[in-house]
Amino acid sequence: MGPGTTCPVCLLADPVGAHCPECGWVLSAGPWAGVPSPARAESYATAFARACRRWDLAVAARAAGYPGAGEPDRLDRMLAYVRGPRPEHGDVVAAVEALTVEGVEAIDDVITPVLLSGAVVVDIHPAGVTLVRLGVDDLGRPRVSTSDYLDWHSLGLPADEDRARFDLAGGTSVVTLPEWPEDAVVLNRLAGWLGIDLPGAHLISGDEPAVDDDLVSALARGVPQRHGCGLILVDVAANGRTSVVVHPLFPAGATALDSPEAVVRIAAPPQDDPLLLAVVAGPAGTPPWHRTLVRTAMVELAPNEKHTVRFRLTGPGTVEITSPDTEAVEVDCLADVVKQVPTRYRRRDSAADLAVAVELGGAAFAKRQELALALFDSIERGHPAPSSVRVAVLAYSDHKGRAPQQVLTVHEFSGLVAARGFVAGLHAAPLTDSVAAPVEDALWAAASLPWRSVARTLVLLGSRPPHSAEHGCPNGHRWDDLARRLERDEVHRVVVWDQFGDEPIPAVWSALSRPHTPLRADWVAADRLAADARALGRAGAATALPFPLTRLPQQETR
Repeated sequence: MGPGTTCPVCLLADPVGAHCPECGWVLSAGPWAGVPSPARAESYATAFARACRRWDLAVAARAAGYPGAGEPDRLDRMLAYVRGPRPEHGDVVAAVEALTVEGVEAIDDVITPVLLSGAVVVDIHPAGVTLVRLGVDDLGRPRVSTSDYLDWHSLGLPADEDRARFDLAGGTSVVTLPEWPEDAVVLNRLAGWLGIDLPGAHLISGDEPAVDDDLVSALARGVPQRHGCGLILVDVAANGRTSVVVHPLFPAGATALDSPEAVVRIAAPPQDDPLLLAVVAGPAGTPPWHRTLVRTAMVELAPNEKHTVRFRLTGPGTVEITSPDTEAVEVDCLADVVKQVPTRYRRRDSAADLAVAVELGGAAFAKRQELALALFDSIERGHPAPSSVRVAVLAYSDHKGRAPQQVLTVHEFSGLVAARGFVAGLHAAPLTDSVAAPVEDALWAAASLPWRSVARTLVLLGSRPPHSAEHGCPNGHRWDDLARRLERDEVHRVVVWDQFGDEPIPAVWSALSRPHTPLRADWVAADRLAADARALGRAGAATALPFPLTRLPQQETR
């Protein structure tokens, strides 16, 4: 056979040789003597029909995706293209089982080396051609940048997909493939298709997954992440000052394949509002609000309790929250959420810290002592949760001379019962200065207390004001500086003044009470004092926190 001829079985054009190099059909033989007998003619016709059927069945099976990701329904439709009577089921099964592909590669082995290279992947499959460009985002996460699918009809083949596949697999149609870069990675899932010539392509089984986001995500599990990931939390200091911090989850260089689950203990603030679990990634030292969000979800947690949250690294810069149950949300601007965190945090509950500074000097001490004890009783009666109130007592006596000395007896924060016992055990001290008392020392002690992030009040029970600027405090304290410090720390101040003689209210008492007016000890009632001191659990609601806490606020004293 030669130019201008076609194999009658596989329809290969211009076959060379006595046998078709594609299907093996005998193209020339003889010479034969005489006219073929009817038996010989019938034998030839039977052999030819069998060869055509065998060939067409093999083409139909390949066009339907066999071996690998075969489609039985498509194969059943393609039997209409098989020459001769409709094949028996056994013939179809035999044709499928006879198909083999050698030299195939695993798609993981082909794509993994180029996952971070930005390569173009040309995926040629039974339905057409898909051009995929791989990319990497700012966090070093591999992804599919673009994916363009071209079906066979768009490349010049018949609009009927079954017909286009059959003709291409059998070689009766030849397709003009799109152009791609020379360094593209070419995947050929069409082993044995005669209409496709792909020298240098990677032979891939038809049942390998497509090159899409799912495959890239699966392969990325072995890619080390460029930056560490962490959970945004709010840390509240003892004085209520807040800091937005990132609790580390998975360090830079970690992979999903090698990283165990991250377990974080967090605390829910005493509020009913849901909290945002925000996982961020970015270079070490970058402020939390300048990092990139990689996972955001809302969670409802029992307030004022500790909780455990679990995370799984699923790829570089990709994190899942495995427990508790959450609801995924979109956050447009992390910085706007961070701005919702107050500079100082006050718990949204009835807890309170109360410091009572009481002057020991003079006979009027007994009335101050009585008022302090009545104040505690009023809180016990009127507060919805008196066990949440902590009380410190700062008892101050006169300086003896001008040398620095200890003039304080301090009872640190405790429950009401312990504070009541301490005050009941105090005794009056002698007066050594008729015009001033060491109020500055009491203010200094109050400013140094470990206040919680709750309602805070200093009640000052005294008669004589602090030392004047002219004489000064022997211990070097300045009452005005300490008053400003307490104000910065949001410590509310209530002054109860023992009026002695006909003297007007000293200006210092007014300054220490500002913006309120000092109370007169001879007419103030304990219930009024408790209300003014904001010690009855009516401090008002605070701004809810958007993020969980690193830990619970200091434990309440019982």
